[in-house]
Amino acid sequence: MNTPPSIRFGQTQASVLLDLLRALAALLVCLEHWRNLFYVDYGQIASHRILLRSPM
Repeated sequence: MNTPPSIRFGQTQASVLLDLLRALAALLVCLEHWRNLFYVDYGQIASHRILLRSPM
């Protein structure tokens, strides 16, 4: 009997696509941490709290 050669997962296109997805997820996490370090949330700015108040 001829058995087909086994293909390792690291040699498939699925592996490449999963690595790409992991890289994109890691990049998004890094960008979010960077944003939290350098930017202040709009609600934390004291001069704009008047705009956030409800007229009721």
